[in-house]
Amino acid sequence: MTNSWDRPPPPTKGDEREDDTYAAVGRVLSHWENIEVELSHHFALYVDKMWTDEGYDLYYKGGWGTSRRVRELKNKAKKYFTGHPDQDAAESSCSQLMKAAMGFADRRHEVAHGIVRPIILFWSILQPNQLPPDEASMTFCLVPPHYQRGWIKEGAPDYIYTSGELDVLTLKLFDFLLQLITFRSRFLPNPNRLKKRV
Repeated sequence: MTNSWDRPPPPTKGDEREDDTYAAVGRVLSHWENIEVELSHHFALYVDKMWTDEGYDLYYKGGWGTSRRVRELKNKAKKYFTGHPDQDAAESSCSQLMKAAMGFADRRHEVAHGIVRPIILFWSILQPNQLPPDEASMTFCLVPPHYQRGWIKEGAPDYIYTSGELDVLTLKLFDFLLQLITFRSRFLPNPNRLKKRV
């Protein structure tokens, strides 16, 4: 079974303009930051500090990375849903959302740490036994840098992205953001009620 955050198949041609690749990288990273903001709203909700600076400060404390923050978020969500109706369905949905957050975080990590290079350098991987067309020498893609050895197996990068793959990822991140917002809205407290309580 495939997931929406799975790596796409490699491209068959590069971006004609280097700027297209860079712009697509920027779109992915900006959309990911929207995801992070929404996850912080979830955290603030689950620790009963929605609409307060303290709730968000707790989420970002200690310079935690995404995986640590998502683990903490899952723990807080479990406690939160224990005291709320529809616990089983809500916990199950939340668990699926957190799984997706981790999957998309992996893609974001690749994009954030990738480098833009001429695709011709990887032609023998993309099109084995075929000579590259002349135009391939000046087209571009995003790949892991050589020092990220975990993303390179026997000289071949685990991922090669062009603006095409990155723009699809951007759309999937936007769809995931809407899922997070929709889920949170089911449990969102009224800020006016919270002000009266303080």
